[in-house]
Amino acid sequence: MPHLLFALWIRTRLVLHRLRLVMTDSAHQHLPLFPENPRPCSLDMLIDYLPRLTDHTDIQVTCLEQYKEYSNPAQHEFVLARVRYKLSGKDTQGALILERGIQPPTSHERSLSDSDLGSIPSRSSQSVQSALHASSVSSSNPIPAFGEAILAARAESLLVGRNVGPPFRTFHVDGGHESATDSLMKLVAMARLVHEEFPHYQVHKTQCYFFGSLLYELFTRVLRDTTKKFLPNLKPKVMGRVAFFRSKIGQLPESVIIHLVELFHSKAWPEVEQMVLEQKASLLASARILMAEEHAQELACERARAEERCAQVLANERIQAEEQHIQDLANECTREEEHIRAAEERLAQLTREMEQMKEQMAQMSARIARSG
Repeated sequence: MPHLLFALWIRTRLVLHRLRLVMTDSAHQHLPLFPENPRPCSLDMLIDYLPRLTDHTDIQVTCLEQYKEYSNPAQHEFVLARVRYKLSGKDTQGALILERGIQPPTSHERSLSDSDLGSIPSRSSQSVQSALHASSVSSSNPIPAFGEAILAARAESLLVGRNVGPPFRTFHVDGGHESATDSLMKLVAMARLVHEEFPHYQVHKTQCYFFGSLLYELFTRVLRDTTKKFLPNLKPKVMGRVAFFRSKIGQLPESVIIHLVELFHSKAWPEVEQMVLEQKASLLASARILMAEEHAQELACERARAEERCAQVLANERIQAEEQHIQDLANECTREEEHIRAAEERLAQLTREMEQMKEQMAQMSARIARSG
């Protein structure tokens, strides 16, 4: 009985483990990464999600575009990446926007009216405009920045409601070059690196302009473009930027770009590669655990069957022993009955002999009496 309970426990654990794997696989394989309707996602969530996709290395950025969104009185900038990947064996396209803003105001804080923000669909864009309008935000008063990615199946759906013209610069990725391997993961890792190195939002320094331009420069210096010449842009562009106090904002020092390129190669990307290895190791460990539990279940079932066979053999032996004992008793009874019948027959024979002797004695007595 205890072994049967152990086998049942093993089977239950195996079923739960398989259910967990099925739920994990369905969450990471069947949900589209680039949905028809734009879907916002934090950088941390996205970079944690991508390594769990079995084909994440096949999702390639084909081009990176930097846009300027016109609004009154401020402007907003962001980068848009167009990607190519396979879905159910077919070539598919997707797109995502990477931008910076501040956390939206809470319900008890006063913000701009809906009419001011009605034409801007992005939560990050709304936050940026709130920051640019709010009097509490200044270069001397940094606040936590909010980095966000917005994913969709088509780039056009990401630009709906945004007052943008053509991108003011575009970088076409050379998909055949080794630097393009896992380019989407690299782009997201770069965005998180910029956000980690400059976690605060300042209107005159580390705002959306700074984030978009730095991310664009970083990406173009790590990957090669379609000209087959690995000559990155050495000077960041700040054309069309809003002027505050007669100075352009969002300008990038060359030392900052070089530092982030080195930091990406030495720290950020190795950490992502290590995370991918850990994810693969986790999946491999889960598969090994599943195989071990299946083997343990087989052993437990085989043990339970062996114990059932052993119990059946013992039961059969007991039954055979009892039947043999009964047979022995029956044979003994048969022999005793035969002895009794033999004794009865002997007794009957002796009785007949006595009767004969009595008759002979009676005849002798009669002859004696006649002769006398």
